[in-house]
Amino acid sequence: MFFRYQKLIILFSFLMIVHSICAANDSIYEITNNTADLLKNDKVNITKAISIRRSSNKEFQNTDFHTNKANSFNIEYTKDYIWFKITLKNDSSSLFKGAVHFTSSFIDTSNLFLLNDGVLTKTQTWEESTFRLFNSFYVNIPSGEQKSYVVKLKSIHRLDSEVNLYSLNNFFKTEYAHIILNTLYFGIILSLLIYNFVLFFLVRETAYFIYSSFLFFVCLTVMTLTGYLQNILGLYLLKSILGVFSTSAAFFTFTFAYKLLDFEKINQKLFRCLKIISTIIWIICCTLISLNEVWIGTIPVGTVIDLYILYVCITVLGTTIFINFKNPSSESKVYLLSWLILYASAFAYFASSYGLIEYNFYTQHSILFGNVIETFVLSIALGLKINRIKKENEINKIKNLDQQKYIRLLRVLSHDIANSLFVISGYASRYLRRGHVDDKKAWPKIYSATNHIKDILDNVKSEQALINNKPEMKAFALKDLINNIETIFRPQCDRKNIKLKINQDNINQVIVSNLPILTHQIIGNVISNAIKFTPEGGFIKIDSKLKNDHLVIDIIDNGIGIKKEKIQKIKNHHDTGISIGTLGEKGSGFGYFIIRSYSELLNITFIIENQNPGTLVSFKIPIKEE
Repeated sequence: MFFRYQKLIILFSFLMIVHSICAANDSIYEITNNTADLLKNDKVNITKAISIRRSSNKEFQNTDFHTNKANSFNIEYTKDYIWFKITLKNDSSSLFKGAVHFTSSFIDTSNLFLLNDGVLTKTQTWEESTFRLFNSFYVNIPSGEQKSYVVKLKSIHRLDSEVNLYSLNNFFKTEYAHIILNTLYFGIILSLLIYNFVLFFLVRETAYFIYSSFLFFVCLTVMTLTGYLQNILGLYLLKSILGVFSTSAAFFTFTFAYKLLDFEKINQKLFRCLKIISTIIWIICCTLISLNEVWIGTIPVGTVIDLYILYVCITVLGTTIFINFKNPSSESKVYLLSWLILYASAFAYFASSYGLIEYNFYTQHSILFGNVIETFVLSIALGLKINRIKKENEINKIKNLDQQKYIRLLRVLSHDIANSLFVISGYASRYLRRGHVDDKKAWPKIYSATNHIKDILDNVKSEQALINNKPEMKAFALKDLINNIETIFRPQCDRKNIKLKINQDNINQVIVSNLPILTHQIIGNVISNAIKFTPEGGFIKIDSKLKNDHLVIDIIDNGIGIKKEKIQKIKNHHDTGISIGTLGEKGSGFGYFIIRSYSELLNITFIIENQNPGTLVSFKIPIKEE
């Protein structure tokens, strides 16, 4: 049987040997004359020739390395030590001088070793070169020789990187271009930061401080990711607290959008809750990273930070889109544009990393370019917001001045009218007491009418108290209110042939409220609407009943009723618009707004229902002072 399958076994063994040889050659990158010529003007991606090993043991072992099969490698958060082995063989006819560069700034090649016969030797090639980027190292390989390099890493971050081989001269040109670009970025962001911080101190507008904080932490995040802070400025320790920078950048992104776009106008409770959640996560992540606690049990803090950044991006972007559809403003449109620019730059970066578009100097730094443009666009949005606030403040000042003029005018008129009314009321009262009148109906009505006008003037005088939510509350009997209503509205009902029915059961019940406001602004407005929307021959009924410590007054009519949509607008404190009565009477559109406002001032519960036909309006008025 063995001989029957010996050909297949021999073929299988041969294929395995060939695979082993190929696999071994995968981890050796051969430099030929063609490669050397190519490197003079470009770089070569050698990531597929990199062998990677993860181990909890910090001691090197030349086993269990696996060759990376893609043009980049991705290593998730890990507590292990990571070893990178790079073997370069010079098959060209001349000495090769070049540089190996990792695109991730988290790979510190100060832990670089030469591997000879399985033994690591600390190399001094870093000091021999003049490179400023620690994620690169110098290679010098004579013709016909090969060298193996090992980089040891203990990372608390997720690694996404490529490994590129450069000729020495080409690498210096590329490095200087990177340094110049990052320096320009750093200078632009620093200028914007200082400018907005100065504005904050000048105008004391918190939006400038929040924007300055956003700029500060975004800049620190980007500069740490590019390696500029640690490699160019020498701030090596900042790399370990990148999570603080990125989390803070996300937090101030949310806070700035919250301030700029007025999230509370959409849903106050929801966005206050989201803001509290955002603040708590930010504080926890920053505290853990500052204490060098990068794992929560088996969950890396980095994963929490990634999810937090994703949560902020979705929340802010979704809310911005919603605002632009529902209630767009100039700043919301500009803010959405800034996000689209940033997402477009991020797409260009990742698309180039995965080979969807050309990977070059511009796509490699597309996020950096996008961030610069985004910050300028956000500055425009902030300027628009501040300009709108200033205009609103100016309008409010003009309104306040007009209001003061209006109040002064009312005081003058009230004073002059009150003097004349005092004379009329005095003489009417004297004639009534002495019986010097023939018409027993007209003069009492004249006297009552002058008292009502006096009540209205008293109400105008107490306007300042109403603005401060301090209306004067007094005890009075329900019959006083009913008498006022009868005097004012029965003639109007008679003219339209409407029956005014009043239940007298609780007529002597004492309530605590403000009689002028209740008569004219609340009950009066309701009865005026009832007369307007009740046809000729209809009725208006006023009923009352005791309920616990309140007197409930129901006003019922059999008019055309009120639509459910308008009732919902009244409940939501929205404008109901102007309506036309049964005889073409035109209202101001402010009736229910006045009723609701004054009811809140007097602690009166206000309910309105459609009776089909007709309308029921119910008021629950306190009997005792609250």
